[in-house]
Amino acid sequence: MSPLFVRGEWGTGKSHFLSYVLMVAYAWRIPASKVDLNARSAALNYPQRLYPLIAENLQYGDDLIGLRAMLMQWLSEPASRRDLAAVTERAGVQDLAWPIRSLHWRYENGDRVAFDDHGDWSVLLGADLRWADYGYKREQAMARLQSLSMLLRHLNTGGMVTIFDEAETIDQLANYRSRLAAYSVLGRMCCMKATWCILGITERFDRLIESDCARGLVDSPVASEDARWFLKSWSLGTFDVFTPPTIDARLARELAQRVASVYEEAYGRAGADKRALEQCLAEWTKNPSRNPRRLIRLLIYTFDVRRVL
Repeated sequence: MSPLFVRGEWGTGKSHFLSYVLMVAYAWRIPASKVDLNARSAALNYPQRLYPLIAENLQYGDDLIGLRAMLMQWLSEPASRRDLAAVTERAGVQDLAWPIRSLHWRYENGDRVAFDDHGDWSVLLGADLRWADYGYKREQAMARLQSLSMLLRHLNTGGMVTIFDEAETIDQLANYRSRLAAYSVLGRMCCMKATWCILGITERFDRLIESDCARGLVDSPVASEDARWFLKSWSLGTFDVFTPPTIDARLARELAQRVASVYEEAYGRAGADKRALEQCLAEWTKNPSRNPRRLIRLLIYTFDVRRVL
C-alpha cells in the first residue's frame, strides 16, 4: 500500500489524526504500531532501534499488546498454533522462521516460554539488534521488519500498520550521511510489502529535503538506491500527503462547547460559564494561526483561573 504522509504543525491535529488511524486499525483487528521518532533513541537512520519499539508497541485488537502477547495467544490454541507453524514455510518470513519454529517446538514440549529470555524472543523482539550501530544490523532490522509484516499477513490479520510521528527530526541528525541513511530507511519502508507506512511530518521535513536535493545529495556517491528513489519520488510529488483540515469559527465554537461540557462534568459549572467561553473564542479568533490546541489550552486555563478551589 502506498505510504501516507500527514503534514501539520504543532497543534493542528496531526497527532490526533494518527491516533485516530490507530484506533481504526485496532477496531478492524489489523496489527498496528506507533513510534515517536527522535534523533537519539528512535532515529530513522537506525532501524535496529526502531524494530524493538515496533514489536513492543504492536497491538492487535483491544487486548493483545506487544508481539510477545500476540505470539503467546496464537501458541495457546491448537488450530492457531498449527497455522503459526505452517506460516514459517511461506515466502517472505524467512528472517523470523527459525525463532518461531523453536518457540513452537519448546511450547509443545512443555517449556514455560511466556516470560523467559531465550534467544527466540531476543530475535523476535529485536533485543539482539538495538545494542549496535553497525551497518549489517541496519540490514537485519529492515529484513526482520519485512518478515514481521509478511508473517502477520499470512496469519490473515491484513498485514501491519506502522505509524511514525515526528519524522522531521531527521534534521537533527549529525550530518548528511546520517540523513542519507534515514532517507534509505524511508525508501525501504515505503516499498515494504504488507505494511502501510504512515508518517507524521511538519514543514521542516519539506524544507530539509528541498535543501538536501539542492545540495546534490541525490547524486551523492554514498547515497543508496533506496535513498535516491525516495528523494526523487518526494521531489516529484509521488507520495500521498494529507493535511488535517483547519477549523473555522463555527467548528471552533463547537469545539469550545465540547471542552466546556467535559470541564463541567469534571468540576461542575464553576469556571466554565458562557461568558468565559465567549471571551476565549474572541481572543482566539484574533490570532491568525487559528490553532485548535491553543484554543483548548486557553479554555482550560481560563476555566481554571475562574474556578474557586
